[in-house]
Amino acid sequence: MLAEGTRTDLLRNRLVLVQPNSGPMKLVQRDLKGWLLQPSGGRLAIADPSHAPAGDYAKQALTSLGLWKRLSSRAVRTQNVRAALLLVEKKEASFGIVYKTDARANNAVRVLGTFPEDSHPPILYGLAVIRNRDNAAARRFYNFLKSPNAKKIFHRFGFLTP
Repeated sequence: MLAEGTRTDLLRNRLVLVQPNSGPMKLVQRDLKGWLLQPSGGRLAIADPSHAPAGDYAKQALTSLGLWKRLSSRAVRTQNVRAALLLVEKKEASFGIVYKTDARANNAVRVLGTFPEDSHPPILYGLAVIRNRDNAAARRFYNFLKSPNAKKIFHRFGFLTP
């Protein structure tokens, strides 16, 4: 269904741990495990791993860090990453695992750490032209999305390029 030679990875994203942004942060240095394994850890909001890509990435990252078995009972599984972010924003969950770009767009949460890239499969967003819609306008848009100007816009919103 894709026009030959047009499939490419356009953007990348990262997975981050967030908490509510409620005033000044105490100067506490912790790694991801330190934050997640606090005695008063509370609930952990994630998208549901059984049907949401962000949740699957979160489960794989926690499994890679040896934390899934310990934290899965505290996990509040939501429909998608935006719903997980909302639980953290509303302080219904102490922490959330979400995409960096979603966290960046929300002033009600703060990023505590970024999961190692090798703890889960790459988060990639593809681009292609549909074969039966391959025309001059589609190609102009396709080329624009791959241009340096578009990359600047994507970077401004927190996306990475491969």
